[in-house]
Amino acid sequence: MPVWQLPEPEPEPVTPPDDDVDTPEAPNTPDTPETPDAPSAPSLPVARVKPGNLRIGDVIDASVSRAGYQFNGHRRLTLISEPQRNGWWMQLTGIDEDGNVHDFGLHAGRAVNVYDRNRPTPALPPVGAPRDPNQVPQSDVDRIADGHGRSMAARIIDEAIAGTEPPGDIHALREQIAQRLTDEALRDARQAVRRDGSAQLDVAGITGRDRADAQRRLRATRAQVHADTVRAALRTINDLEPLDGESDEDLAARARDLLRLIPDQVAGRPSTTDDDADPDITRAVNGHTDDAVNAVLQQLQAAGVDPGDAERIVAALTQHMAGSRQATARRIAARIAAASPDVGRRPGLLARIIAALIRLAERLAELVRIGARKIAEKYRSARERLARLRAFLGRLARRVRQWPESRRLARLHRAVNLPDADGDSLAARISHWAGLMPEPGRFGQSQRRVTFWRPTTWGQLTAGCLPDRSDRIQWAPDRAADGGPGLTALRHMAALRAAGSDVDQDVTRRLSATLGDDFGDDPHATLQHMDDYVASSERRLVNLQAARSSATIPDDPDLEVEITAARAELSTARREYADLRARYAAAVPDAVAAALADIRDMGPDGNAAIVFGPDTDPDAERAVRGVQRLVPRAWLNAPAARRVTAVNGAQGRYEADGQRITVADLADDGLGTAGHALAQHLAQHLGDLDAAQRAYWFTRTHTGRPGARRMRRSALDRLLRRQQTQPETGDSLARSVQAMFSGDWYQDDDLRAFLLGLLATR
Repeated sequence: MPVWQLPEPEPEPVTPPDDDVDTPEAPNTPDTPETPDAPSAPSLPVARVKPGNLRIGDVIDASVSRAGYQFNGHRRLTLISEPQRNGWWMQLTGIDEDGNVHDFGLHAGRAVNVYDRNRPTPALPPVGAPRDPNQVPQSDVDRIADGHGRSMAARIIDEAIAGTEPPGDIHALREQIAQRLTDEALRDARQAVRRDGSAQLDVAGITGRDRADAQRRLRATRAQVHADTVRAALRTINDLEPLDGESDEDLAARARDLLRLIPDQVAGRPSTTDDDADPDITRAVNGHTDDAVNAVLQQLQAAGVDPGDAERIVAALTQHMAGSRQATARRIAARIAAASPDVGRRPGLLARIIAALIRLAERLAELVRIGARKIAEKYRSARERLARLRAFLGRLARRVRQWPESRRLARLHRAVNLPDADGDSLAARISHWAGLMPEPGRFGQSQRRVTFWRPTTWGQLTAGCLPDRSDRIQWAPDRAADGGPGLTALRHMAALRAAGSDVDQDVTRRLSATLGDDFGDDPHATLQHMDDYVASSERRLVNLQAARSSATIPDDPDLEVEITAARAELSTARREYADLRARYAAAVPDAVAAALADIRDMGPDGNAAIVFGPDTDPDAERAVRGVQRLVPRAWLNAPAARRVTAVNGAQGRYEADGQRITVADLADDGLGTAGHALAQHLAQHLGDLDAAQRAYWFTRTHTGRPGARRMRRSALDRLLRRQQTQPETGDSLARSVQAMFSGDWYQDDDLRAFLLGLLATR
């Protein structure tokens, strides 16, 4: 369509301000271009089709924002809906790597490049407590909106806590807090949060239409969090009852403690990359790198050295970093000793710090070498080479804080040997939690008194004699009105999770001792951080490649240099992640077996073992026996669960009718699929296992009060739903057992605690 036939661009709508509405920007303020993060996809197209032939799961390049007729954002999007025809245009909806949904249009007659077909999902969104196992980078608006809700909840709770003074009886306390939570009383709090949000939008440089959209989102967040927080505070104080002999001061203190728990439950915990990282150590590492880079640039400019001599540049950088390494290591060691004296006195601490700094220098030197060579290849002028090298080194130095070595150094102040709670042994703590659960076979069940009529005869009935009545105690699944677990079942699940958390602490300690300094105090978090580093490297590379292949973005002279360095960084990150994951997967089963052996009898013994049918394949039997050693002996005592037939196949599965396990070797000797199928087999014959995974899955996929819970899409649901064979249970038990052998156990802390709690107590 010729440009002169296009409709004139309409101005932005002006929203009139009110007392809780931000003042929007001028209507014609152009959007600020941002550097997008594209999802991981191949750099070369696999097909070229017209928009009408696109289907869900295709990955294409598309514009996502514009000002007037100028396109400002170009991203790779995964289609999540079928194309809809609108005249000569096809309307499509796609989702980017950050989870943002975009509606856009393509001309129906122009073919587009398709970079991937049938892609399930571009990224896994974040999950909640206790740690985000599937973390993805947030946009500025997402980050501000998350903090906005937490700030609103915190200010409301501050007002409610102020209502606990002066202390009084429960009725006076409820009245004082209720007066603090009226709309009029919270007006100043809302205005302060609104001003803070506007200031954050200013700092982030969000203008134009993006700012108006962000203001509407913040306003909706304020309203929702305000209603949820006030409702939760009033419900908490109304449910609060004084204890026998409790003074008014103690009652007010208990009310304050309960109210302080509300912001995390309403608005969620702050999403940070690493809560345990020491900012002083991070600054020391960044300063160590920045000083070396600045020294090299000054040396190149003063000495007249050719900026295209990559080897000489790398040698100078390595020399400067080696010269300040000892001082930096001592500064980090002093900070660690100040933060944690016990860790500071550990032998070999300084050596571990120096080793990490050496690895960081090697990573930096390799990337500088590749970038310098590409700059020398692309530019001939020494001045141009120096300018490009200075810009490249500046961008590289800013990313050092995201590297695995920086994170490991920032977490060295954490103690590896976690103390036992209250001095009790692990077996004693698990015995305590097991005592809060019912006898075997009664998990998630409650007792009910049932009344029934005794047998009688027609003669007694015709004579007007009613039969005698009798009653008895009957066990039945505890169900709430919403179909989920009731209060009794939830108490059982809470005790199960608590036991699993205690076992997980012991397993983490054993893994730390086995895997060494490369994994630090928390091997699960270390591997998750490495996974995130690989994912961010992939997104960065694909984003750079998409910018180069797009005709609407002008050529950037530094783009080829960045792409070359990004390829090398991604290759190194993938290799390191694969090595860490293989070591982690090999160590997890032994650590779990050692921890559980201190609690109960594990593995086969005599008749308590799996009996294999005559059609069993030797390799499949070997895989099932490898999983069997991590199964409690009490589970193997069930006669109906002992006989199975194990065969090899291209895809692992379990056939309940013939109790047939198909094992597929996925580079783990078949242990992963064998564990998945064996867990499904055991859950079919042991009622406690099935009841536990049903209650667990419901609590992870629903939110609200018992009896009025609603379905919510959790990160665990998105993580597992593509491979579910039992939607009502989410394959919770089977997937958790498989993850223990495949190296994916680090992805969800709560799922890990669920499995360990089952293995330790049921």
